[in-house]
Amino acid sequence: MANEEYIVTGYIYKVRNIYSLVLGRYRNGRLLYKGHITLGVSAGVIKTLVPTGRNPFSILPKGNENAIWVAHQVCTVEYIPNTKGAMRQPVFKGMRLDVYPEEVEE
Repeated sequence: MANEEYIVTGYIYKVRNIYSLVLGRYRNGRLLYKGHITLGVSAGVIKTLVPTGRNPFSILPKGNENAIWVAHQVCTVEYIPNTKGAMRQPVFKGMRLDVYPEEVEE
Protein backbone atom coordinates (compact mmCIF):
# COMPACT_ATOMS: atom_id res chain seq x y z
CA MET A 1 0.00 0.00 0.00
CA ALA A 2 1.11 3.55 -0.70
CA ASN A 3 0.11 6.81 0.99
CA GLU A 4 0.26 10.10 -0.89
CA GLU A 5 -1.15 13.58 -0.66
CA TYR A 6 -3.66 14.90 -3.19
CA ILE A 7 -5.52 18.18 -3.54
CA VAL A 8 -9.28 18.07 -2.98
CA THR A 9 -10.71 20.30 -5.72
CA GLY A 10 -14.38 19.37 -5.51
CA TYR A 11 -16.92 16.69 -4.76
CA ILE A 12 -19.75 14.86 -6.48
CA TYR A 13 -22.93 13.69 -4.76
CA LYS A 14 -23.86 10.20 -5.92
CA VAL A 15 -26.80 8.52 -4.12
CA ARG A 16 -27.87 7.81 -0.54
CA ASN A 17 -25.34 10.20 1.03
CA ILE A 18 -22.42 8.78 -0.96
CA TYR A 19 -19.88 11.34 -2.14
CA SER A 20 -16.74 11.25 -4.25
CA LEU A 21 -13.91 13.73 -3.87
CA VAL A 22 -12.36 15.14 -7.05
CA LEU A 23 -8.56 15.06 -6.75
CA GLY A 24 -5.68 16.87 -8.40
CA ARG A 25 -1.92 17.46 -8.16
CA TYR A 26 0.42 20.08 -9.53
CA ARG A 27 2.98 19.47 -12.26
CA ASN A 28 5.18 22.40 -13.29
CA GLY A 29 2.77 24.84 -11.66
CA ARG A 30 -0.29 23.48 -13.48
CA LEU A 31 -3.10 21.68 -11.63
CA LEU A 32 -3.85 18.29 -13.19
CA TYR A 33 -6.91 16.11 -12.64
CA LYS A 34 -5.98 12.82 -10.93
CA GLY A 35 -9.33 11.09 -10.38
CA HIS A 36 -12.02 10.47 -7.78
CA ILE A 37 -12.11 8.80 -4.40
CA THR A 38 -15.24 7.50 -2.66
CA LEU A 39 -14.14 4.99 0.00
CA GLY A 40 -13.70 6.66 3.38
CA VAL A 41 -15.44 9.91 2.37
CA SER A 42 -18.24 10.86 4.78
CA ALA A 43 -20.86 13.60 4.84
CA GLY A 44 -18.84 15.09 7.72
CA VAL A 45 -15.85 15.56 5.41
CA ILE A 46 -18.06 17.22 2.79
CA LYS A 47 -19.39 19.70 5.40
CA THR A 48 -15.85 21.01 5.96
CA LEU A 49 -15.41 21.97 2.28
CA VAL A 50 -16.07 25.54 1.10
CA PRO A 51 -17.72 25.82 -2.35
CA THR A 52 -16.17 28.25 -4.83
CA GLY A 53 -18.19 27.55 -7.98
CA ARG A 54 -15.00 27.62 -10.10
CA ASN A 55 -13.65 24.65 -12.05
CA PRO A 56 -9.89 24.71 -11.29
CA PHE A 57 -8.88 22.65 -14.33
CA SER A 58 -8.19 24.10 -17.77
CA ILE A 59 -10.54 21.49 -19.28
CA LEU A 60 -13.51 20.02 -17.42
CA PRO A 61 -12.57 16.38 -16.76
CA LYS A 62 -15.11 13.87 -18.10
CA GLY A 63 -17.51 12.67 -15.41
CA ASN A 64 -17.26 15.92 -13.42
CA GLU A 65 -20.13 17.84 -15.00
CA ASN A 66 -22.04 17.87 -11.67
CA ALA A 67 -19.05 18.55 -9.42
CA ILE A 68 -19.25 21.15 -6.68
CA TRP A 69 -15.87 22.93 -6.85
CA VAL A 70 -14.33 23.87 -3.51
CA ALA A 71 -11.47 25.81 -1.95
CA HIS A 72 -8.46 23.53 -2.22
CA GLN A 73 -7.40 21.40 0.72
CA VAL A 74 -4.91 18.56 0.97
CA CYS A 75 -5.83 15.00 1.88
CA THR A 76 -4.01 11.70 2.30
CA VAL A 77 -5.01 8.78 0.10
CA GLU A 78 -3.98 5.17 0.66
CA TYR A 79 -4.00 2.96 -2.42
CA ILE A 80 -2.46 -0.01 -4.20
CA PRO A 81 -0.04 1.24 -6.88
CA ASN A 82 -0.26 -0.28 -10.34
CA THR A 83 2.11 -0.34 -13.28
CA LYS A 84 0.21 2.40 -15.13
CA GLY A 85 0.74 4.91 -12.33
CA ALA A 86 -2.95 5.00 -11.38
CA MET A 87 -4.45 4.56 -7.92
CA ARG A 88 -6.05 1.17 -7.39
CA GLN A 89 -8.66 0.82 -4.62
CA PRO A 90 -7.99 4.30 -3.18
CA VAL A 91 -9.19 5.07 0.35
CA PHE A 92 -9.53 8.57 1.85
CA LYS A 93 -7.48 8.67 5.06
CA GLY A 94 -8.05 12.27 6.18
CA MET A 95 -7.29 15.94 5.60
CA ARG A 96 -3.78 17.38 5.98
CA LEU A 97 -4.10 20.86 7.46
CA ASP A 98 -0.30 21.11 7.78
CA VAL A 99 0.31 20.95 4.00
CA TYR A 100 -0.49 23.71 1.49
CA PRO A 101 -2.09 22.67 -1.82
CA GLU A 102 0.77 24.33 -3.76
CA GLU A 103 3.18 21.86 -2.12
CA VAL A 104 1.43 18.80 -3.61
CA GLU A 105 3.28 18.01 -6.83
CA GLU A 106 3.95 14.90 -8.89
